[in-house]
Amino acid sequence: MKNALIAAVLLLPSLSLAQTEPVYRFQPEPDFQQSLNEAMIPMKPKDAFLGVPACGVLDAKTLRAYTLPEAVKVIAPCMSAVSTRYALSLKADRGVVGTVKNGRGAILGIVMTAGTTTRVGNSMVRDLNYGISLRGGYLLGFKAVVRGENDPAPVVPSLAQEALDRCVMPMVIRSIESGEDFIKYYGGCLRRAPELKVEDLKPWTGHQLGVLILTGEEGAAAEGLNGVVTVNGAKGPVNLDVVAYPKNVFLP
Repeated sequence: MKNALIAAVLLLPSLSLAQTEPVYRFQPEPDFQQSLNEAMIPMKPKDAFLGVPACGVLDAKTLRAYTLPEAVKVIAPCMSAVSTRYALSLKADRGVVGTVKNGRGAILGIVMTAGTTTRVGNSMVRDLNYGISLRGGYLLGFKAVVRGENDPAPVVPSLAQEALDRCVMPMVIRSIESGEDFIKYYGGCLRRAPELKVEDLKPWTGHQLGVLILTGEEGAAAEGLNGVVTVNGAKGPVNLDVVAYPKNVFLP
């Protein structure tokens, strides 16, 4: 009996150790590809305009094509609604979306200014670009691009600059402080350039250093006039924004 008790006492530590040892269970390795796919789901682009009632106009059929100023006005409620959806600022205006000839002559279209950045992580920018791509890169008949608020606006020289450069001007420095001044002193240079086919010049309302040109050209030839021209003024070089309109579009 005494020997039995001693044996039992000796076994107690080993039994205690056996009870406290961790239990290991083997499980299959995690599916790395599945985990990656699940993590990428939030990054998958969506159509920023889909399901937004104010954006239904983007896919509607119209009896006639919009002019660019009209398109910018029509798209404004859509921009406001998308801004609310993503809680980020969004607005649209006409601007440079491409060039015509060797970086000269601006193609004008719809420029959407989104938040303060166009980084990949900005879901609104990603979804806007996806929505535009679904519509062939165009909205309301005009090429559309997305930029950030801090992105510098592209400066594109107008092909009208060539006519100004070769125009012989009297050696008199004139004050150029408005579109009216430019037309008064330099408008004749553009009218005399046969390749430009300028039929009318008007100051750009609401844009002090802006000029509107009515031209007999169309398409790329007319777009080549869009951009910036530089002339000499009393205070030094002056840059003016030029926008051309073909004959089949009214000149505001």
